[in-house]
Amino acid sequence: MDALVQLFSSPSPPRRQIRPSNSAVATFGFGDASGQGFGHSWQFDDSLHYSHGQWRHDITTTKSSNYRELLNLVLAIEEAASLGCLADAEIFLFTDNSTSEAAFHKGTSSDPELFQLILRLRMIQMAHGVFIHVLLVAGTRMIAQGTDGLSRGSLNNGVLGGASMLHFVPFHLSVLDRSPSLQNWVSSWATEDQCPLTYLNPLDWFTGTGHSSQRSVWTPPPAAADAALSELARAVHKRPHLSHIILIPRLMTYHWRRLFGKLCNLQFTIPLGCPFWPVSSFEPLIVGVVFPFLPHRPWRLRGTPFMDRVARQLSSMPPADHTWGRDLLRQLFQRTRVMPTLPPSMVWQMLHPS
Repeated sequence: MDALVQLFSSPSPPRRQIRPSNSAVATFGFGDASGQGFGHSWQFDDSLHYSHGQWRHDITTTKSSNYRELLNLVLAIEEAASLGCLADAEIFLFTDNSTSEAAFHKGTSSDPELFQLILRLRMIQMAHGVFIHVLLVAGTRMIAQGTDGLSRGSLNNGVLGGASMLHFVPFHLSVLDRSPSLQNWVSSWATEDQCPLTYLNPLDWFTGTGHSSQRSVWTPPPAAADAALSELARAVHKRPHLSHIILIPRLMTYHWRRLFGKLCNLQFTIPLGCPFWPVSSFEPLIVGVVFPFLPHRPWRLRGTPFMDRVARQLSSMPPADHTWGRDLLRQLFQRTRVMPTLPPSMVWQMLHPS
């Protein structure tokens, strides 16, 4: 009730902007709070703005680290509002604190102090007509970008040393744009003579190619992953006898992870340090596989003991293995290809190994 009182405190009914009226300016910012220090950096048009400092003693001694991380983001946006940089702006604010991202997108928190910070962000959205995205990135990306050092008083790393801000926000790049060698790795375990792979481009998502190919590989950029997965859901509904492979970096996951989990029969994470996904990628790579439906129970392979065992085996593989799961995934595809032709009793034995 207190939140409603604040949201409706204006003398006239507030107007919440759903989309920009004419155009919007994309603004990028990183925020990090480390120990007793905090810092945030912003890219407004072609100008770089940054702030850093030390928390008051009462904040460092009585508040949690999650509170300091989210408070730092709130202060960054309030500072941008005071500079007049929020008009017709869409803000992409990056943090390495998962609680801040979750609390913002959920819109609430069981912690009263975090809830009040979220309310402050919502009030800014309503007052300035700004669009805010709080997104999780790896701590190593935060270090390379320079804001991690900014919170410690270092002013010569990353963007503060002259690097481009856009270099650290590759949300428009697919996995093949960032690591072309991934295509050879996928082909090594998913290609068969009678069932070649079809690598889709964005136009294929909405045409017959993505909806009718026997075995499609979807590699959407994180910024477009929700649109691609929506089309994938339609493709699976129309032709449940086809297979699909999806590869997306672990970025902007709050926009697509739920639908991704519903669609995929198997999902696993490729760790950093693999030959085809180096440490310089910062975030691990998430891979999902949609197998054909079975003509009998259990209908789908997701959640079966067989599929859970494969997921555990993949998660235990060392990153330095140059084949990383190739043999295991190849055997998996061979088994799933013949399952629809087997009697239900044999399929049950395969899916529920003793």
